[in-house]
Amino acid sequence: MKKNNLFLLIFLSSFVFIVAGCGNNNNQAINKEKSLPPPLVIPPLPAEAVEIYMRHTLGAIPNAKIDYDQAKKYLSDELKQQFTDSSFVPASYCIQDGPTDVKIISDEIKTSSISVVVGALYGNKWHEMWEFILIPDKTNKDNHWLISEIKCLN
Repeated sequence: MKKNNLFLLIFLSSFVFIVAGCGNNNNQAINKEKSLPPPLVIPPLPAEAVEIYMRHTLGAIPNAKIDYDQAKKYLSDELKQQFTDSSFVPASYCIQDGPTDVKIISDEIKTSSISVVVGALYGNKWHEMWEFILIPDKTNKDNHWLISEIKCLN
């Protein structure tokens, strides 16, 4: 009787193991076939868009990488038309010499735009320098923000 019980126990254990698929590599192949959704791409917030634009246009600030083509991606069509050469940069910022650093001072939601005020470090003193007006890019499905105006505050 013990032999029969042992045989029955081994048989049932093997059956459960096979039915559960614990020893089957087909489950791994099925899992590999399932694809994950693409990663979520979050567009930059308005203040981040201003920071990115500034890093692409002001060479003396930390993490700067001058790239006017990348910078233009953050400009409205009207400002892009004005950005025909590198002289646009100092003229739009109302500066002759670039700051050594910049920081966002405030951002404020207006009726149809967002205002981002930026400070600049000259020497060892911070100055409130620019107000960037941003509008949503209605042509971009990712809700990208575009700089529509750069106001010089000093």
